[in-house]
Amino acid sequence: MTSAARRARDMSGPGGKKRWQAKKDLRFSLIDSKTRLTQSFRSLSRTRVKFSGIRSIARNASFLTAARATNIIARTCYVILVARLLGPELYAMLAYSQSWYLAFMPVAIYGMNGLMIRLIGLNKSLAPDIAARALTIRIFTTAVAAMLCVSVGWWLSPDRESAMLITVLTFALLARGVTAWAQALFNAFEVSYHQMRQELIFRVIELTSATTILLLGGDVLLLVIAHAIVWWAQATRAFYIVRRDLVPIGFRWSVSE
Repeated sequence: MTSAARRARDMSGPGGKKRWQAKKDLRFSLIDSKTRLTQSFRSLSRTRVKFSGIRSIARNASFLTAARATNIIARTCYVILVARLLGPELYAMLAYSQSWYLAFMPVAIYGMNGLMIRLIGLNKSLAPDIAARALTIRIFTTAVAAMLCVSVGWWLSPDRESAMLITVLTFALLARGVTAWAQALFNAFEVSYHQMRQELIFRVIELTSATTILLLGGDVLLLVIAHAIVWWAQATRAFYIVRRDLVPIGFRWSVSE
């Protein structure tokens, strides 16, 4: 039966027009209710996505804050214990050497961490290429920073002992460059709990090893060797986590468009 025939049938007889109008109003009311329900579900979905994003930001910010707090606390304990066990003269030489090699960290980082996070955040499908290219560049810039650190350090150091400490600490500079690259990937993939665990594990190991070495009569050279070994252990574990959980890594100079 056509719609025109159904309309004629509904309107025939007493009160037919009112019955037809009532059916029409009911049909439009059902359509309107369905539209409102659909809009409500869409609004609820957007709200869930919004709160999910807020929770993710808060969660990762908490892990980063915890990592930073762990670093500060461990570093404070390290400075207090090492300064007391070494004495003022040897600790001053250690502090000078550490400050010298850390001054070259910006050359090693080359401002790439923020760029990596931004590019991967925009398109995670390019993450393997971006991470591989960034690692290749990071190795090059860190090597340049290490050569500058050693050569200028030997030229300007006030004594041979300080120059030797700078040379050993340069190996830690190489490891810290790789570690910073991995930390940028942890942030880009919103898995900052890895960074917190890294700081908790290796800052405690560094503090414990330094205290043990000095209590057993070790000298400042052995102390900086242990410092470099701990940073290489941290870099190795960070690289392993990246390959295992985030992206397969190779060495590339270009990013696929």
